[in-house]
Amino acid sequence: MDSFVLIIVALFIIAGLFKYLEIKYGKKEGKMPYFLSNSVFTKNEYNFYKILKPIADEREVIILPKIRIADFVYCKKDIKNYWTWFNKISKKHVDFLLCDKSLRPLLAIEVDDVSHDRLDRVERDKFVEAVYKHIGLDVMRVRNYNVESVRKEIYRHLKKEIIDYVNDI
Repeated sequence: MDSFVLIIVALFIIAGLFKYLEIKYGKKEGKMPYFLSNSVFTKNEYNFYKILKPIADEREVIILPKIRIADFVYCKKDIKNYWTWFNKISKKHVDFLLCDKSLRPLLAIEVDDVSHDRLDRVERDKFVEAVYKHIGLDVMRVRNYNVESVRKEIYRHLKKEIIDYVNDI
């Protein structure tokens, strides 16, 4: 009888171990907790994208959506506290980044909604804007918009970018 109980306990332990490993590593691809999103955009971002796309086409600029800030902003690895500085930008993204044909960043665009009124988002936005200012990249924040206001604002920013670029040469 004692050996029967030991076998049952051992089976429960082994089953628990298999369940743990399945949860931790996934039994097979179908058991992973991931799903394909219907869109990379929120509804508000998609509505803005539909306005932005023809304007970007007019100006022959490329739209990069939802790009990590660390993909276009860097800090030198030989600085003190590199990982601290890198981590501050590595998990943040910009809603849209307008680039020229060589993929040089021209303008960051943030589509704000009510979530940007939260204190943590206000602090995040201040930090990100300070980074953009430091590297010389304009940021355009939009909340309430229409086609003409977006077109004027983008043209204004891109005209300034062209002038700044020529002056840097």
